[in-house]
Amino acid sequence: MADIKQIIKEHDKMRFILSEIELYITAEKVDLVIPLIKKLGKFWDEHEIMEEKLIKSLARKQKLKVSGKMLLDQHKQIRGHWKLINGSIKSKDKQLLLITLDTDGKMLIQKFRSHFLKEEEFFNKSISNSLAI
Repeated sequence: MADIKQIIKEHDKMRFILSEIELYITAEKVDLVIPLIKKLGKFWDEHEIMEEKLIKSLARKQKLKVSGKMLLDQHKQIRGHWKLINGSIKSKDKQLLLITLDTDGKMLIQKFRSHFLKEEEFFNKSISNSLAI
């Protein structure tokens, strides 16, 4: 289960980046938050690909289709907020970005945190199920 350990380690890294982003949103430090958002985006893109393969594989092997599908659906929701944030960054409108970060940014941070917990529960359940087999 090396992949699971790697994913959880990456969740911890993303939690740290999310905390930094949250601080900069609160302080309205747009110039500092943009590079962190881009860093998180690159990291998330690579992470998501690996994670989706693992979730599909585990769900199929252990008949956990419902929870696996739910996690993959959450990825789509996260992508929706992500698009709005990136659109406001590309607009170069500081006021629009501040508003977007205050709404979608904060919502995205909460969704990421909740999502990481649900995934980790899914992985723990998968490990437990594989040990019982």
